[in-house]
Amino acid sequence: MSNLEKKVYDTLSFDQKEVYDLVETSKQNVFVSGQGGHGKSYLAKSLQDNKTIVMAPTGVAALNCGGITLHKALALPVGGVPTMADFEKVPKKAIELFGVNSPIKKIQIDELGMVRADYLHLVDMRLRKVRNNNVPFGGLQVTGFGDFFQIEPIMDELSKKHYDKKLYKSHFCFDSPSWNFKEKELTTPHRHANPEHVKLLRSIRCQDENFKDAFSDLLKISQLYEHSSSATVLCSYNKDAEYSNEVAYNRLKTQEKVYFAKESGEKFKDNETSVPKMVKLKKGARVIICANDKDESYVNGSQGYVEEMLPQSVLVRLDNGGIVSVEPFKWEKTDMIREPIGGLTRVVTGTFEQIPLKLGYAISIHKSQGLTFEDLAIDTGRGAFAHGQFYVSISRIKDLEKLQFMSKNINLSNVIVRQRVKEWYSGVN
Repeated sequence: MSNLEKKVYDTLSFDQKEVYDLVETSKQNVFVSGQGGHGKSYLAKSLQDNKTIVMAPTGVAALNCGGITLHKALALPVGGVPTMADFEKVPKKAIELFGVNSPIKKIQIDELGMVRADYLHLVDMRLRKVRNNNVPFGGLQVTGFGDFFQIEPIMDELSKKHYDKKLYKSHFCFDSPSWNFKEKELTTPHRHANPEHVKLLRSIRCQDENFKDAFSDLLKISQLYEHSSSATVLCSYNKDAEYSNEVAYNRLKTQEKVYFAKESGEKFKDNETSVPKMVKLKKGARVIICANDKDESYVNGSQGYVEEMLPQSVLVRLDNGGIVSVEPFKWEKTDMIREPIGGLTRVVTGTFEQIPLKLGYAISIHKSQGLTFEDLAIDTGRGAFAHGQFYVSISRIKDLEKLQFMSKNINLSNVIVRQRVKEWYSGVN
């Protein structure tokens, strides 16, 4: 272990070190789970080296973890279910990256909980063919990070129609025949300081025998929303968040300034960007910062109000005090290529540069995943509709006593947890 690696290792908690040692010494495939705010992302970065390729199931997840999508790395099909031809195919791109002479020895998959069972199966079979090695994932060590109690894999209408329920017990990848992971759960909280709050969140997350009491306690310690509050509102539906932002923004009588993104190379789809391609701002607008500052004056998820709009930057008065200059941030789409000499090289295929700000009066619960808030209000509106949605919303805030609800007349039915996920975690533990 180098001095730099030891320095990073020393910052890990006991349970993180246990996983780190397992991955580094056993070469087993490992799935790292845990509640929100328990250090999965930090541990993932600590385990990365020049023999590791980082991948994720979606474009946004890939940008957030600094990796590439599974679809790009392995030329996976998009939409529907994989066909027999997909399982037989050996794409040139996959051979270039993962062939027998590849310097890649380890794979990290971020947000593994969002990978469907049939697609994990396809990843496994494709790697076996590419590497000419009929062992799980072609002999590469795979470390997955995620939480099956949070956002679940997407099933479009075509997939629902043709999904093979005989081969896959569910759409969760732990029910794939290719599931070959030793499961480890991180237990040390890094976001929430109050152990009673951690216990409460854990109970609601997995809908255990105490979750009704935990739900009741949550409503008791939280607050009723005050319209004068600076709290960001989390909405169950995207359209509700968009409407709330538009209404609040239009109330401002200050002059508007528009910032246009600069793009080069491979284009970014609208659902692949953390902020709009056209950012409209007014002085006094409530905003969320969607990138980390290199000088650490703000972080991804910091909130505040627009103080002044300059040609190439925006001054934001943060909720936690002080004014920071938010300058354009450049997101990069990357790919990995094999060089004839020198091994594997990361290349930038496209860039998206924009002021990393978006209106912060409200956002959808789905888009809040990975963010941390000091002040938060939850608008269940028409009710939660997805597995893990309510848990994701309440676990974003550091202190549950600062959590607000638009209405405290909330039904227990908002706590939606897939029975299959509960069964699987019960079997693991």
